[in-house]
Amino acid sequence: MSYNELYEHKRSDTVKWLLTLIAFIVVGVMLAGIILGWFEKEETEEEQAGAPAYSFIVGNGEGNRMSLTSVRNSAVTGESVTITATVEPDNEAENTGVDWTAAWKNAESVWASGKSVSDYVTLTPGGEDYAASKRVTLENLQPFAEQIVVKATARDDPEITATCTADYAQKPVNFSLSFGEVSCNLGGDTDVTLEINANADTAPGGAADAQFTKSEVYSLSQEFTVSYELTGRKFMSYTASGYGVEGWYIFGTYLNSPDFKDEYADLSGYSVADNGLYFGIKYLSDNLQLHTVGGGMSNLTSRPASEHSPSDFIQRFTHAGESLIPEGEALTYAYGSDLEMLDLKVTLTGEYATYTYETTFVIAGYTNTSTLTGMNVSEPAVVF
Repeated sequence: MSYNELYEHKRSDTVKWLLTLIAFIVVGVMLAGIILGWFEKEETEEEQAGAPAYSFIVGNGEGNRMSLTSVRNSAVTGESVTITATVEPDNEAENTGVDWTAAWKNAESVWASGKSVSDYVTLTPGGEDYAASKRVTLENLQPFAEQIVVKATARDDPEITATCTADYAQKPVNFSLSFGEVSCNLGGDTDVTLEINANADTAPGGAADAQFTKSEVYSLSQEFTVSYELTGRKFMSYTASGYGVEGWYIFGTYLNSPDFKDEYADLSGYSVADNGLYFGIKYLSDNLQLHTVGGGMSNLTSRPASEHSPSDFIQRFTHAGESLIPEGEALTYAYGSDLEMLDLKVTLTGEYATYTYETTFVIAGYTNTSTLTGMNVSEPAVVF
């Protein structure tokens, strides 16, 4: 091997090793980025909102000796719609193949100018043969602010066409809900402090305060109305062996015990929008008509919750998990913190889509306060 050949061979090896080293460095940087979250994707509006619903709207078709029908394939944003063409007069004839196109309704609009429709929707025909070509899947890739026109053209006669429109509807973004100082953890549990004193004038909570913005990219504007659905949960319970009941509940009809296994309070007549939510025994009893139901637990009976003294509730918080009778099979307190109290479902209803948010209010602790109105002593004067 000559000197030049040896030099070229060494240089080639050096280049290979250098490229290999660079490749390892790039892979290492990418792995480190993934671990450290450098390449974490930015939250989409849908993820921020936390409410699955569709915004991709396909309108009714218009045609010249051809008609279009559409069927939604999914109920989440980023969804697709299958559009089917029917050619007159005989849709089964072999010369009824169709070609599909998509275009901005106004390609010169401020928003659409310079943008390619294919970056926002894709058209995927069912096949090339005449029957399969009459079905196309229209998939939405991202929000758009100019109406799209989808057109089907008969291959055998370009004068025979049909069109339908595709729009992107405005949606709510960053929805939040609070009741006074209680901020709801939508999609999970919301911890609340329960005021157990029936003489307390105040309790945690307040009027419903729903906040959200609306997406900025859309071709159809949308207004939303907010509604609430409140459901009672098993509030307090004990376990019993051989007693034939599974628990007792603060929710039930006055002087009429509910089914211990399945029945929940009917709160359909209570307006959260008008009255808000306050987490206090007196409020729950007086405004939601919630009552405790006795099941062998001594002084807790089928009467309004506000008639119970704080000690009735405190003993169940402080003795949660303890047996009433230390020896043998006996009742066990299960009333304490981390108890599910109420389910709340919030619905934002628009003209084109509905969004839902849910949370469960959980007792995370209690307070025992009362408004002080005066004081006296048992003996105004003492003489020895």
